Amino acid sequence: KQHLFVVEEPRSLVMTGRAQSLSAHYRFAPGGARLKSIAGERDEAETRRLFYVAVTRASTDVVFVCNTASFRKDGFFGCLVSAFGFEKDSFDALWPDEPGRVPRTMPVGGTSVPVAFEKMAIRDVTRRAARRLHDAGLEQRLASGPLVAASIAPPPIPPGRLTPAEAAVARASSKNRLAGTLLHRFLERWDAGGDGGTLLAKLAVESAAAPATVDLVRKRIESLRRSPTLARIERATTLGREIPILITDENGQLVERRIDRLIREDGHDIVIDYKSGKPAEDRLAADREQVARYCQAVETITARPCHGWLWYVDVEGEEQVSFRAP
Repeated sequence: KQHLFVVEEPRSLVMTGRAQSLSAHYRFAPGGARLKSIAGERDEAETRRLFYVAVTRASTDVVFVCNTASFRKDGFFGCLVSAFGFEKDSFDALWPDEPGRVPRTMPVGGTSVPVAFEKMAIRDVTRRAARRLHDAGLEQRLASGPLVAASIAPPPIPPGRLTPAEAAVARASSKNRLAGTLLHRFLERWDAGGDGGTLLAKLAVESAAAPATVDLVRKRIESLRRSPTLARIERATTLGREIPILITDENGQLVERRIDRLIREDGHDIVIDYKSGKPAEDRLAADREQVARYCQAVETITARPCHGWLWYVDVEGEEQVSFRAP
C-alpha cells in the first residue's frame, strides 16, 4: 500500500510503501516518531472515526460480521477487540456450536451492554438455480436479441493547473474547513465544566487532524472564551447535548435529527444549533425553519416555551441569531 502525503512540521513531502522517500525514514515528527509512521496512524485514526460513526448513528442494532477462525487486531475488528477485550484463545467459544444466537452481557467502559453472538448456517453453493426475470417476455427478448456493446463514459477532463497563488488560497481554505469541522464537533461535545483540552485531543484523534489544525482550533476556542454567547451558555443549565429527536420534515416525513445543545435560561428552554460559515439570507431562512421544527418538537414533549439559537461560528468569526419559534 502506497502513501503520499505532506507534513507541516517538519515541512516534508513523505512517500511510504514499497518505495519510500528519504524524509519518510530519516525525518522525525515533534514527538520523535519517524514520518513514515504517520500514514499508519492516520489510517488507524480514520478507522476509529468510521467505527464511531457506525456505532453512534445506528437506530437500533449494530451488526458486525466476522470469521471466528481469524483473529486480527486491525480494522473494525481491532476496534471491537479494544472495546470488548476479546482474547484470541477464547474468542471462538463465544459463539454457539450450531447455527443460532446466544445473547450475552458484555462490559464496555464500565457499562454492561447486551451482545448477541450469532452463527449463520453455511449455504450450499454447489447447486445454483438459474435466476429468472419476473417479466418472461423481457427475458426472452434479452436472451434472443443481439449483444449490446459495453459503453464506458470517458473520464472527466481534469481542471487546469492552479497558479501558485490559487494553490495557496485553496490550501488555506482547506485548512480552515477542516478546522471548522473540528471546532463544530468540539462545541457539540463540550461540557462547560469539563476539560476542554482533553476533549479537543480526543476529537483530534478521531478526525485524524494535523497538529497545525488542532493548534488553530485551540486558539479559536481560547478566543471564544470571551464570547458573550459562550458566556450565556456557561451560565445556563445544559439539559442535553446531541439529543436525538424525531421531527416532521418539509415533505411531511418523520425523520430523526440531533439537537446540538438544549439549555434552560430564565425558565425557557433554548435549542442551540451550531453552524459553520456565515448566515447568508437564503441559508438563514432554511436554518431558522430547521431549528423551529426542533423547538416545536421540544415544546410538544415538555409543554414548556422553547426558543431557538443559531450560532454561526468558525475559525474566523461568529454570529448569533436568536428567535422565538412560531
